[in-house]
Amino acid sequence: MHCDSRSSRSRGFTLIEVVVAVGLLGLIAGGITTSFYTIQSAVDDEFTEADLLFRSRSAIDRLTRLCSTAVTTDARFALRDPTTGTDPWCLEFRELNSVTAGVANYDDKLVYHLFGPDGGATPCSGIVIGRGPDMTSIYDAAQGADGWLGTEDDNVTAAFVAGNPAVELLLPSVYAPQTGRMLTFVVDPASAGRMITITLRCNFRRTDGTYLRAADLVLSERVSLRW
Repeated sequence: MHCDSRSSRSRGFTLIEVVVAVGLLGLIAGGITTSFYTIQSAVDDEFTEADLLFRSRSAIDRLTRLCSTAVTTDARFALRDPTTGTDPWCLEFRELNSVTAGVANYDDKLVYHLFGPDGGATPCSGIVIGRGPDMTSIYDAAQGADGWLGTEDDNVTAAFVAGNPAVELLLPSVYAPQTGRMLTFVVDPASAGRMITITLRCNFRRTDGTYLRAADLVLSERVSLRW
């Protein structure tokens, strides 16, 4: 019986056709995978941007409310780190408990320390609110295993007085900006020390070292102090 070879070839695939088909399927699958990861990355960035905006706004609102309670005539009221020069990143003051016969009574056990990144004796890489007798005590009580304040492993359960955490983490170090200081306090010289501007600079650094935003997020609030 005679077999038509051309008919046999028409009913099957040649090796070249199989290789081409597999290659095309690979390209299609690769394109789909790339598209998926691109879309997923864009969605992740949108969520991170929303979180950055929310936490930054919450942080500056919290700092603003606290600063508005600071009394400039308090002996512990001070802008620190640096104590001289420009753009200090720590504000220290006591809470006013009461006024008796014209004399102010302050809380010496839970002094407020509104603190930004610093690599000095009490290393901090984020923005924190400390409450304790002094910054060294606050650092010793609340530093995490990494030896820094302002990171996600801060001991936020530590307290000098029950119900008042030694450290409240406002913005962790992952939200540090590309350039400039993360937190600064600037006193308006024309206000006789009664007005202060709080500025936050924030961004988000990805695991590959790139930043979420091309330009840092900058938030500023001008606050009237008590006197």
